Amino acid sequence: MTAELTRDVVQRFVDAAINRGNHRVARELLGPGFIDHHGFLGCRGPGGFHETLRILRDGFPDAYYVLEDLFVDQQKAVARVTFQGTHDGPFRGSPPTHRKVTVAGVHVFAVAGAQIAEHWAYENLWSLPSGPAITRPLVGAIW
Repeated sequence: MTAELTRDVVQRFVDAAINRGNHRVARELLGPGFIDHHGFLGCRGPGGFHETLRILRDGFPDAYYVLEDLFVDQQKAVARVTFQGTHDGPFRGSPPTHRKVTVAGVHVFAVAGAQIAEHWAYENLWSLPSGPAITRPLVGAIW
């Protein structure tokens, strides 16, 4: 695999699968043994990803990730991202606050055979609003 193919896989995954919710593209780009090591939304397999995306979209219907930087080699990609969304639905037991949320983070993708095999996410949850309805469940989920 080339670095260019790794870049294409990750960009398509973020743009089509996550930002647009295109499950067909997610099935195409996630390997059958996909593992997501995300701190509070982690999952296993493409089916687990679809459930995770549903949970995220239920809580933040306008959820959107901006790829600020993307560094790649033949098997890995590291992305500096900004998550943006409005907490307009229930999320992890919290009722909607209707607050806009922006969270900076770093995501690492392991790519094998033109599919994402693993994903790790590190996000600055301390940047969330200090309001009780969002911050405590998110921070509590990782501590």
